[in-house]
Amino acid sequence: MSTDLQICSVEPVMNTNKRISGMKYADENIRKYYKVNEVEKFMYQRPYHQEPRDPDNEFASLWLERYTLWTTQSFPGIMSWFPVERQMASKVSFFVMNEMKPSNKTNLLSL
Repeated sequence: MSTDLQICSVEPVMNTNKRISGMKYADENIRKYYKVNEVEKFMYQRPYHQEPRDPDNEFASLWLERYTLWTTQSFPGIMSWFPVERQMASKVSFFVMNEMKPSNKTNLLSL
């Protein structure tokens, strides 16, 4: 019997609770702290080709499978790991993803 282990890099999703959203005019160092601390939501995505593949344009059939994970406690914590309590998977077109990125960066900088 064999056991497989898959390791993926995840990116933290900043908690947008009332306390943090009220920091619009806070110092940049404080906002940077909350982007990666007191986080309990994480996301990772992987590219894949959806059939039928277009031989002339490899990006036409390129999609992203995005996973969002919520942990039972926020990181960093007293333990170095926490169980995942909920997860959600969604599929996003590569073209839609590239159109969304500039606006997401703008929204993150406005916090």
